[in-house]
Amino acid sequence: MPLMTKAGTYIINGVENVIVNQIIRSFGIFYKFDRKDYSFSFQVIPQEGSWFSIAAEKTGQLTIRINKSRKFPITALLRVFGFETDEQIKSLFVGAFDEEDFDYIAYTLKKDSTSNMEDAALFIYNKLRPGELVDVENAIKYIRELFQSERIFLGSIARRKINAKLNLSRSKDINHIDADDIVESIKYLCHFANGKKGFFADDADHLSNKRIRTMGELLYSYLQPTLKRFQKTTRGKLSVLPLEQRINLLETEEDKKDEIDDIILDDDEG
Repeated sequence: MPLMTKAGTYIINGVENVIVNQIIRSFGIFYKFDRKDYSFSFQVIPQEGSWFSIAAEKTGQLTIRINKSRKFPITALLRVFGFETDEQIKSLFVGAFDEEDFDYIAYTLKKDSTSNMEDAALFIYNKLRPGELVDVENAIKYIRELFQSERIFLGSIARRKINAKLNLSRSKDINHIDADDIVESIKYLCHFANGKKGFFADDADHLSNKRIRTMGELLYSYLQPTLKRFQKTTRGKLSVLPLEQRINLLETEEDKKDEIDDIILDDDEG
């Protein structure tokens, strides 16, 4: 650990450094219009995990990009979430398009080369992790867990902003992205792209879309990867141990935990 001085600064590699709070973009969902590409899009920034964005391109196709991966049709992702057929996907957006509107969903389905969940899962997996061989079940599991597990952890701030932007009433304890969130966000994007009233882009420079990154969070961002590597290494070593040794280690850990609890209780009573 670096040495801390009386002035609140740190000595790192012989150089005195100071950690200051930062003003950065807040967690949540943000819509924008790109004049250069003439595309409408939104980006979801979770508290932890991968960012992803969905765009209505000038060609009329709806595509999704996770982090810096290659883009793919959003309808392929909806197939993995259980809406396999074109009719099931269209039923999600009934009433979302008027006669004078451009139907982004219908056009995307025409361009989508997949036709069922299995094809879509393999197609998306090859986009996210090109060159790796995988079976259908593991591909489906990987893609679903990418959105519905701690890999994309929204947090209470992002959930509150998503609820406010999309007029949802979901609990702040729901910290993952599911099909309902994606469908509602796409509906807003299509209304925004078709020029409907009440649907607008967000100002990324507005203070309501900013937050303060404190010193504790900065230190945590450096410590978290180290602790995760330690956890992964420890699990790998435990997995190769014989069953009896693993049981003994778990029993020893439980005994030590009980001893620590007893010490804390004694101190509280004292």
